[in-house]
Amino acid sequence: MIVRVSSLSGLAADQLRKAGDHFRGLSPDLLTIDYRVDDRGCLVRTAAVGRVVWDSQTIAGESACRSCAVQRDLVWYLGREVASAADLLVVLPPGVSGTATLDTTETVKGAGDGLVGYRIGSIMTVIEPATLAETLRSTETLSEKGFCVGYGDETCGRLLIEDLQLSDSYILARGEADADESQIELGIELALHIAPQSRATMLPPATCSGSSRPLPEPSLVYGFDVGEVAWRTSPGAIVMPTDPGRRVRSHLVSIRRPLHPLRLHKALTTAVAGSSWARGRIWMASAPDRKIAFTGLGRCVDYTDAGPWLADRPGAPGSTADAEGIVNWHPEYGDRGTWLAFTGDALEPDLIDECLSGCELTDEEIGRDPRYRQLFAGPLRPAR
Repeated sequence: MIVRVSSLSGLAADQLRKAGDHFRGLSPDLLTIDYRVDDRGCLVRTAAVGRVVWDSQTIAGESACRSCAVQRDLVWYLGREVASAADLLVVLPPGVSGTATLDTTETVKGAGDGLVGYRIGSIMTVIEPATLAETLRSTETLSEKGFCVGYGDETCGRLLIEDLQLSDSYILARGEADADESQIELGIELALHIAPQSRATMLPPATCSGSSRPLPEPSLVYGFDVGEVAWRTSPGAIVMPTDPGRRVRSHLVSIRRPLHPLRLHKALTTAVAGSSWARGRIWMASAPDRKIAFTGLGRCVDYTDAGPWLADRPGAPGSTADAEGIVNWHPEYGDRGTWLAFTGDALEPDLIDECLSGCELTDEEIGRDPRYRQLFAGPLRPAR
């Protein structure tokens, strides 16, 4: 027997509650495990079948890491209580990422007597379109917002980006009745650009003046693909939308030579000015054998070492799961290069191109440094 585990995550408790109630109303046999924070700040787990509650317990105190507590409790629950359920929906507390459900399900796969297996059905993120653009640009952290989670120094916008990239479906939930329709339209288009792979839905009423087409109501459509998600969420990966939208656009820049780090630092300050979200991978002259993953939210930028390029690893590149590296293989540079994508409603593509093209190493700079001559001698280098 296979139990399909799905989850809801987001930043607003009332929107998560409405989404959970919506799914409970769709199926009287759906088992839901709802994690919420009570008035004392304690974490409470409530289990229900349809709208019938049959268990409710406090599982963690006010100061506990909510993400850690949810994962510990969910491991226990999946191992003991859901063997008779075919569908399970986990409603996570505000600020806890959907990765909590994904990691827990991986942990308990094949647990018990082997008669019950677990797999992810759907990872869903609940967002409020009217405040999405503001949240992405804000520097407010999860801990500053009052979320006691293990990654409290992460901004709220970064959590939403990570969950939207992970999700196979997202749910647009209207907040204030008098919300600015222009901001709603902007949020809907931003979500389409951030998560073009996801199924867009909206809680009833399922129409919105900011949407160019009617959106379906949320339903449990099991579209989670583990392999595809692993590639999509890997450091430096870029997923581009096919629909440019009316207000929001995404612009891709690709440069094959290494970039000068000081010139790049200055250029990115200008390049990200009109974007809500920037991402990609960089070939940095100061670390030529390392792939540098880049993320920018508003004017906050982050660089991460994503490991060696395929061209700097021993063995045949065709044996890797890095499809992006294989597709972008160059006879001289291998998979090395810079690919950066910028998404926003105030982009200046020509300015972005001009800023970044000036960061590329010149022939003179490459010629006077023996490291670059060695690097460009061939796409593969000897193992160290």
